[in-house]
Amino acid sequence: MCDAHIAQKNMAVIPCEKSIPEPECRERKGLYWLAVASLLTTHAALLIWSSIVHSPNMNEPCHIVAGLAHWQFGRYDIYNVNPPLIRMVATIPILAFGSEQDWSRWGDASNTRPEFQVGPDWIAANRERSVWLTTIARFSCVPFAVVGGLACFLWARDLFGYHAGLLSCALWCFSPNILAHASCVTPDAHAASMGVTAQYLYWRWLRRSTWTNAAIAGVILGLALLTKLTWIVLLLIWPVAWIAYCLLRPSDKIGSKESRFSKPMGLQIIVILGLGIHTLNSVYAYDGTGTRLGDFSFRSSTLSGNAFGTTSNRFVDSLVANVPMPFPDQYIYGIDAQKHDHELHPATYLHGTVYRHGFWYFYIYAMSLKMPIGTTLLFLLATLLALRTHHLSDDIVIASPFITILAVASMETDYTAHFRYVLPALPFAFVWISRLAPFVIPAKPYLTLTVVSLAGLSIASSLSCAPHWISYFNEFAGGPAGGRFFLANSNLDWGQDLLFYKSWRDRNRSLPTPGLAYYGMLNPKDIGIEFVDVPEWIPYDGAAPDEAVLGGPSDLMNPDPAPGWYAVSVNLIMGHPGRIYLADGQRRYLERPHYAWLQALTPVDSAGHSILIFHVTEDDIRRLKNTQRSSPVNTQPAILE
Repeated sequence: MCDAHIAQKNMAVIPCEKSIPEPECRERKGLYWLAVASLLTTHAALLIWSSIVHSPNMNEPCHIVAGLAHWQFGRYDIYNVNPPLIRMVATIPILAFGSEQDWSRWGDASNTRPEFQVGPDWIAANRERSVWLTTIARFSCVPFAVVGGLACFLWARDLFGYHAGLLSCALWCFSPNILAHASCVTPDAHAASMGVTAQYLYWRWLRRSTWTNAAIAGVILGLALLTKLTWIVLLLIWPVAWIAYCLLRPSDKIGSKESRFSKPMGLQIIVILGLGIHTLNSVYAYDGTGTRLGDFSFRSSTLSGNAFGTTSNRFVDSLVANVPMPFPDQYIYGIDAQKHDHELHPATYLHGTVYRHGFWYFYIYAMSLKMPIGTTLLFLLATLLALRTHHLSDDIVIASPFITILAVASMETDYTAHFRYVLPALPFAFVWISRLAPFVIPAKPYLTLTVVSLAGLSIASSLSCAPHWISYFNEFAGGPAGGRFFLANSNLDWGQDLLFYKSWRDRNRSLPTPGLAYYGMLNPKDIGIEFVDVPEWIPYDGAAPDEAVLGGPSDLMNPDPAPGWYAVSVNLIMGHPGRIYLADGQRRYLERPHYAWLQALTPVDSAGHSILIFHVTEDDIRRLKNTQRSSPVNTQPAILE
């Protein structure tokens, strides 16, 4: 069926003046599928490229050790804030090739997040080999991303035609945010893939409510639930969307009004949800499933009902205390641990300042900077078109996950730091945008030019940053170079560019040993990078430093940073807290902006976009000191309450 036929069948759009005959449409299907295969192959190749050239990010070693623990010990109490599917797939090749392991720091009962101790220990045990092991783990996850691109194509094609499918697939395949995180072991992009696949199959069931479609949707729902806790919202969205879909779809497609809520559909939605929960429990081997709500011991204030730092259960004396939970106990504890982490108020960096709280508008703000401008404009145009066409039954199914994810994340104002938290919403935006494709017709050249140009600009913007997609910022933000003035952490600098720094150092062996302050899990010396410490300078106006204000001993305040070559992670330059390896091998936590003095200097080079390289001269030191005398730097912590 050609685009014109599909478009006219599914929505009220401006049809082609000359519909393509059905036989010719069938002949073209092979070309469409060839185009899809080319897009997905290119997507996979870009992911493999990114997987090879980037060092392990801050979270990947933690996911890897958790995946190994699932396979080897059958335990899920490590990294329980994310379900296990992605890391279990990722660690299959590591199990095959073998790795050194150190579990000595797992047994500390006071540590609610042991993966952040065991992960660095795994890196230290495997040293340079850990880079290769992480790379092959990333390769294992590439099929998830391919499935996501295919789901975007199929859903958009079924709604609006083959051109729409190609547009949606292309936006997925070249999305800088999908490319950034689908080339990592971390679950965000892979959860986006499984989420859009599950929602598409659910929509197919709504359109054709057979028991086969119901069974498929239920199993894939379970797989989506196994990728990220975010998708627990589907257990609410699907029943509500089913009711809305039945009420809103045109009655001429279903016959009498009495048939809107048929008995088989009611039974099937129960089976779908039951299959999803069963699939989830099966991977956990039903460990702890059925535990009564009142029997849990929660740490978060939200679920414990007590002051922060004590364990309890606010439901223990309530009417629901004896209700058995249909989820594994570690799934429930993962929700509690995530909430507990947010109640700690970790650092949130926004627009040049570090805060101890989040912002309700953070994700919308981040989206405006991290999404290609062309994609954002296409989304706005598609929304205007949706308001004209009023095809509510399908639109609710597409939009409900997008809106729910953004709304739930935005309400969590204790902590908002990572745009990747809402990454599962992106593919629904791509399917939403695809409704513009039926307008790409010769009869409307200005519409053709607009849609094609904006899509092309989005792809070009993404590729211009290749392969440094974690550091991608759009042109409004000034590109990757300007991103540090707006966002930090996994939005820009996640420790991914140490291999690029190693290459830079290999090309510049004639230089004296540079200072290095690297925000990441790897000890640079473990991969052959020799370095000295970067001077830590928090200038002050000559008064005696107050250790309570400075947060550390006074010898950390060097009033005269030495000239030399220095490479420093962007997070540390901008004052974001983080851990670094010192030249003597110690790992140290920095909460104060010890390297913020480099903000006044211009880097001479960079490794990727997250490690800036400076050549500090005597003139630079004099200028910094003169600037300090005229405008003393505030020695208060950079973190604002």
